[in-house]
Amino acid sequence: MVLTRHSLSHLFSEIVVRAEIVCLDLQVYVWVGSGSSPALPLALAFPGLQGGPAAASILIRGPGDSSSAALSQRLSQRFERPVLCSCCLPADLYSSQGVVERWVADEIQRLCL
Repeated sequence: MVLTRHSLSHLFSEIVVRAEIVCLDLQVYVWVGSGSSPALPLALAFPGLQGGPAAASILIRGPGDSSSAALSQRLSQRFERPVLCSCCLPADLYSSQGVVERWVADEIQRLCL
């Protein structure tokens, strides 16, 4: 099994957002947030069958668990592989979540695929 870990940061709306992306052979782990990197909340999504929607489940509850589930679901659908995701963004960035998601997706594409 090949495992590679990437630590990234980017400035969004004057807030530094950090991401940890761990690329495994057939799955991806993503932590994205603006503080330290606790793995709370944690969600897991699997791609849907025959192009259907990805199924997501919250494994560990915490503040923002619906953001983690939604992000893991969209990334799993996009990359057609299981995605573990912990998303801990401050309320100031809720309006920028789409931009943050595109940044994370672009980095996964560049680093893992």
